[in-house]
Amino acid sequence: MYILSFCTILGGLSALWFFWDKIVVLFQKKTAPLEEKKVGQTFLSESRLVVELQSKGLRLFLANTAELDTYLAFGDYERISWTDPRGKTWLLAGELGGPTPLQTRFTMEEIRKRKENRRQNVPTKP
Repeated sequence: MYILSFCTILGGLSALWFFWDKIVVLFQKKTAPLEEKKVGQTFLSESRLVVELQSKGLRLFLANTAELDTYLAFGDYERISWTDPRGKTWLLAGELGGPTPLQTRFTMEEIRKRKENRRQNVPTKP
């Protein structure tokens, strides 16, 4: 009787362990995607965005909006989330027809080398 109870409990615990990653998802808070804030050259020059990025070891890159997916595909560049003075966080986007601001931790030379390595199918370190 004790062996059967022990095995039942052990089986239940192993099932819980097996499905744990699926159970955790049910209790995670769903976050809504950030709203986009269309910004232009005026915003970039008047805000402290460049200084904030530099303090984090990042730099600003203005990407052609039509080629945005290409810039983001390989991890060289990332979209910028920016918090306004009222505390609302935005995802920065380019004005109609203008460039989209992106951030990167790589220098232009490092990005050039990463692109060259991808062309040669040589794995690179992130």
